[in-house]
Amino acid sequence: MESGEAALFFAQTAADQRHGLEGARAVGGSRRLIRTALLHDVGKRHARLGPLGRVVATVLAVLRIPLSGRMAQYDHHGAIGADELSDLGEPDRMLEYVRFHHTSMPAGYPADEWSSLQGADSARIVDRR
Repeated sequence: MESGEAALFFAQTAADQRHGLEGARAVGGSRRLIRTALLHDVGKRHARLGPLGRVVATVLAVLRIPLSGRMAQYDHHGAIGADELSDLGEPDRMLEYVRFHHTSMPAGYPADEWSSLQGADSARIVDRR
């Protein structure tokens, strides 16, 4: 991980860092896919919402109730994160996943990579020590 990527990763909440690590462990594969899994939610931190606020924002978005302020930022975290990662010069495929990971696969995106990242995004790794 480059220093700019590391700074963004560690700027996330502990829960989002853990989620990124779980996704990275689940996706395995190439370095780019691991980095994408680690960084796909970096835009969430700008909303500065706690767990309850995140749940409310998610439910309102699912119900298609217009959001504003921090809840709108949370709902648009993919675009916000992709813009940040673009400033670091990240690869286009990473930016596409970060931007669209809560919508549908962009045209031309490799289906196997999309499926792997989507599966990793929903994975919960259980530590069996």
